[in-house]
Amino acid sequence: MKTHYLASILGISFACAAAVPGAAAPVAPQVPRQPPPPDACTADSNVLFGMKTGTQSLVLAEGGRWSVVDDTGARNGCLDAATVAKLRAQLARAPWHVYFSARACIAIAKSATEYTVFGKPVFSDDHCSRMLDEVSQKILDDVTRTLTAVTAKPRPFAACGSLVPLFRIDHRSDIPHLRTWSVEVSVDGALTFDVTAADGTHQHREICLHEDQLVQLNTLLAQQTWKLNRMKFACAAFSPEHDVFSVNGKPVYDARLCDPETLDDADAARLAAIRTLIEPMTGS
Repeated sequence: MKTHYLASILGISFACAAAVPGAAAPVAPQVPRQPPPPDACTADSNVLFGMKTGTQSLVLAEGGRWSVVDDTGARNGCLDAATVAKLRAQLARAPWHVYFSARACIAIAKSATEYTVFGKPVFSDDHCSRMLDEVSQKILDDVTRTLTAVTAKPRPFAACGSLVPLFRIDHRSDIPHLRTWSVEVSVDGALTFDVTAADGTHQHREICLHEDQLVQLNTLLAQQTWKLNRMKFACAAFSPEHDVFSVNGKPVYDARLCDPETLDDADAARLAAIRTLIEPMTGS
């Protein structure tokens, strides 16, 4: 894993220097990490993306807040800033050119889906001869697929609940009185989240991942090698906090700040994708 990624996880800034054999590394002050805010959304309610079909709708605001109305009812949540930024960049690349087929079309759509981007209507599939340019259609499909998976209603915990672990993250501390937490996903998608605050108070949550989320997690894990590469430079910063990752009940990686042994770029990217998939489910 790249050093700058670990730093973003632990919220600590540092400077790297070449390792000097036999020299003691300076120890940075042990600054407890502040707990993340309970809601990562901002107050920006301007519509980034919206789709509406009859009485069903999905809306994502610029600040990350999303809302869904479908056959199961209404629900809302908060999308992490990285995913919002990625979706915003995708939508900004689309030219949103609408074309009409030269052939006559007599079909009448029973239901039409209206799409809104950056607060403005960009397309409506209410007519069989109306179509988007190829680039915009691909972006629209990708964004819709991402948001549909992220905003899917989790299964109730009673629908899963296996005790066989698939993947786990333990956020630990080498010194007492710092916030620690763990999140574990079982083989059938049961997700449990436990957090102990600095004052000793404890919280526990449990849900079931959606089927698509469980498939995505298994796909990413199947590609992971967990092989470590030793960096040529050592880093002088220190933090007592670190993340231990386990697969099928066995530890596979201990991510520490300035550890000279890190994952390669591909493994680090997949691990970041796994965290992006799982951690929003914890509500932390």
